[in-house]
Amino acid sequence: MKNKYWFKKNLGDAMLAGRALEELEKSFRKEVQKAAKANEMAMFIHHESEGRLHCELVAYFSPACESILAVSKLRLARFRLLMI
Repeated sequence: MKNKYWFKKNLGDAMLAGRALEELEKSFRKEVQKAAKANEMAMFIHHESEGRLHCELVAYFSPACESILAVSKLRLARFRLLMI
């Protein structure tokens, strides 16, 4: 059965996340170029706010990214994406 879990990484305060995002994008592109299922892999960036003064920057990874995330040093949360 295919993995149906998405993954996410909170990069923290969006105002301060620029360097972390650059490093994440660079690592992601490098790993995707080596991957067999590159056309199924995606990373999305989203600004999220829960009513606080500053929003947080969160990176979301598609289920096909599981193989490259397993060998990376990222600590990610796993969740199911519900389509309504």
